[in-house]
Amino acid sequence: MTVVPPKSAARSSEVAMRAGRWMLVVWLVIGGLAAGQRHYYAHFNGSCSSFATIGLTMISGPLNYIGLNPTAYCKVPQPSK
Repeated sequence: MTVVPPKSAARSSEVAMRAGRWMLVVWLVIGGLAAGQRHYYAHFNGSCSSFATIGLTMISGPLNYIGLNPTAYCKVPQPSK
């Protein structure tokens, strides 16, 4: 015996998925604008570090606009001499 959810439950989950998808797109667009304001695209040299900086800004950039200031402290080992 197969249990089929009512049509209203399937509709509401579909609407929630679409809303979530659009919220993600808007979030990333705002983050892309934040990276542009910081001139990360103009100074992009193709390195992994530049790509990571742009990616982090796209993910956390919108948080700056609501008053939070997330920072990432990375301590990487230096090459031996």
